[in-house]
Amino acid sequence: MQKYFYYIVIITFFSACNNKSKVLLDEHQNTLDTPTPLSRFVKNIPDSLNGMIADTLLYFKRSPCFGQCSAYEFTVFTNGVVGYNGYANTEPLGEHIGLLSESSWNEIISQARTINFFQFSNKYPEKQEDFVADLPNTFIMIKEGTERKKIMDNHSPPKELKLFEVKIDGILKSLSLKKLIKP
Repeated sequence: MQKYFYYIVIITFFSACNNKSKVLLDEHQNTLDTPTPLSRFVKNIPDSLNGMIADTLLYFKRSPCFGQCSAYEFTVFTNGVVGYNGYANTEPLGEHIGLLSESSWNEIISQARTINFFQFSNKYPEKQEDFVADLPNTFIMIKEGTERKKIMDNHSPPKELKLFEVKIDGILKSLSLKKLIKP
């Protein structure tokens, strides 16, 4: 009896392996269409960031200044979940959560490629003595594949980078956010 059980297990194993190859070929040995990959971005806003295991795709922060500058930060995770924190002179204040669509992410990363974002300097101005302490800073970190690029902009960045900052800011500020409820 035990012998028959092993035969059944072995036959099941081989037929399962055999069926895997049939996913790519039909009975006429023609290749089938490649299935559309599943969306990597979630479709519903979670209630919290607790327990979420996701890497950061985009980090965007406007720092405070000595005046009335808006201060806030957005963190976009690889699953499309967006963490937001408004610190000062902005609406909304506090911690919120939202979702970025894949089309919005594709728009951002496409623009990053177009302006050669990964080739820019890591800080503007490039000389520390040209840094102005009273100005707000813009911080951007983008991850594409295994590459990460972080830029700090105090003032005088290339025109393309400044326009890119405005574009990212507009996309992120247009998101629907809900107040993050802490346990």
